[in-house]
Amino acid sequence: MQHRSTLPAILLACLGLCSLAATAAAIAAAGRLAHHPPQYLAACLLLRDASRVDVREWVEYHLWAGVDKIFLFDHNSRLPVFADVVDYALSGRVQYTYLPSEVPKAAGPKQFAEGLQGRVFNQCFLQGRGYFTWMMFTDLDEYMLVTDASYNHSIPAVLREYESTAGAVLVHRVNLGSGGLEKRAEGEGMLQAFTSCMLPPGEHLKGIAHLGYASISMNAHMFAYEGGRRGARVGDNATVGSAHRMPNATSAPLVIYHYTGAVAEYTARVATMPAGVSGMTSKSIDMYRQLDAEATESCTAGREVYDLYTKEKRPSYGCDEKRRRQKRTRTHDR
Repeated sequence: MQHRSTLPAILLACLGLCSLAATAAAIAAAGRLAHHPPQYLAACLLLRDASRVDVREWVEYHLWAGVDKIFLFDHNSRLPVFADVVDYALSGRVQYTYLPSEVPKAAGPKQFAEGLQGRVFNQCFLQGRGYFTWMMFTDLDEYMLVTDASYNHSIPAVLREYESTAGAVLVHRVNLGSGGLEKRAEGEGMLQAFTSCMLPPGEHLKGIAHLGYASISMNAHMFAYEGGRRGARVGDNATVGSAHRMPNATSAPLVIYHYTGAVAEYTARVATMPAGVSGMTSKSIDMYRQLDAEATESCTAGREVYDLYTKEKRPSYGCDEKRRRQKRTRTHDR
């Protein structure tokens, strides 16, 4: 993938929102692309036109659950999301890149690496190797939950058991519907809002790749392996080579909650992004309505973890806090 500077996105996000000093600091932070101490777990995230609430919740939850750094690629968002994560970018927990491009069309699975999502995945592999052991590949509507209490909600605690054997840790998804909710309350995130789900989990897999033994494959649900390693499914440690789904889905010690959002959200998504962020999927209103009709079980792990992680002190939105300080200063000067 051709490297694209994060500078235009930073200027768009901070111009008029942050002070000049804050903007300069953000630009300086964006230039620190590497050369940091080795860490354990990173996440690769591609998004477009996401809400502030959802971006913030996804980032904060996964950092709380043990992700050390998030490589966030913002593709053609009408309003770049940098302002929503500026504090985490300045602290080095989020590396933000804005991609002002068209979606490269891939003709089929063998061309996945040439499509937008495949190119972003390759960037995450390239930038992560040598600095992280694992890289998580999930979407903004997918939350990696630790469902075995013995791991204390720590994703790295699970991964350490596979570090010497697996090329990737593979996890099944539980689909959550709207529960009949037409629109979320202002400021309400996915974890808190939705519990109606389809059980058992689906056969499709998403994974956390061991950067020393895995690389990009034919779609977002699978990896290619080397060094004699294979993908290992959590729960029963069943191994697989080239496959993006497995029967007899497991749900512990890890499971992914895959959220569709409220009715108004998925209706708008079909109208504005019928091919998804990657440009390779197909979304229809009938698909979402069918999922809603079948999501009759109750899955509360997301809501439970929301109650836990939100009890801990979290930073305010970066630019919002700067505006509050500036306002207080101006009032005092008068």
